[in-house]
Amino acid sequence: MEGLKDMGIDDNTLIVFSSDNGPDPSFQNARTASMRGQKGNLYEGGIRLPFIVRWPNHIAPNQVNTESVICSVDLLPTFCKIVGATLPTTFSIDGEDRSSIILGGNNVERTKPLFWEFGKMKANRVSPHIAVREGDWKLLVNADGTKVELYNLKTDLYETTNVASANSTISNNLKTKALDWYKTAYRQYADLGTGLKNTSISEEIGIFPNPAQNHLQIQTSLQNYTTEIFSIDGKSLKLQGINATYVDISKLQKGLYLISIEKDGNKYFKKFIKE
Repeated sequence: MEGLKDMGIDDNTLIVFSSDNGPDPSFQNARTASMRGQKGNLYEGGIRLPFIVRWPNHIAPNQVNTESVICSVDLLPTFCKIVGATLPTTFSIDGEDRSSIILGGNNVERTKPLFWEFGKMKANRVSPHIAVREGDWKLLVNADGTKVELYNLKTDLYETTNVASANSTISNNLKTKALDWYKTAYRQYADLGTGLKNTSISEEIGIFPNPAQNHLQIQTSLQNYTTEIFSIDGKSLKLQGINATYVDISKLQKGLYLISIEKDGNKYFKKFIKE
């Protein structure tokens, strides 16, 4: 803010204050307003965030909107609408224009569902790793279709009662949408092509952290595998020994890379970012 004030543009700059996930730790949900979950899972405490907007002379101050649902995927179409920019047409836009709400208008119901995915490879996963919200309904499910949980956030914001079995039509509909999204839209961009032939990104391998600075930790159920790092165009850069779980990447330049584990002639790949 001080920098904007120093340049004299603070009153003509749209500022958004938000976050990428819920708190960790939650201190027994004291930091999530008693909502279930925290950073690292898909309950409301892990994905519902503050969203504060400032734009003097355009947005009246001291307004509070507790009804409208806005997600980070909405920011691109919303900002494009506000500044009169044309949306790109080379890929499908997940979000939708919410500019009328941000500028202080009344709530407008969403026309698209929202989707999340996080934690499939986490050993201590708390929630299912896929979620979808449509209207007041929110469903969580694993990629294999197990652990279906359904909540009506209008009547059960704290996600205390799983009503999937009592609302089978809604549950099945949202489950289908969630799994279709995961298998198509989500995997489509996770599996972007590389310089290696027949390369697909595998769920057999998990890497942490990602992005990473000096090292990667590998998580997999496979045994007796070798590990290799490639540039995104397919050049082999580093070969590790058998069953490596810790990989030193400190000498790599910043950028996007592939790491693979190979077992019995099969290679399983994951992308990572070196910061």
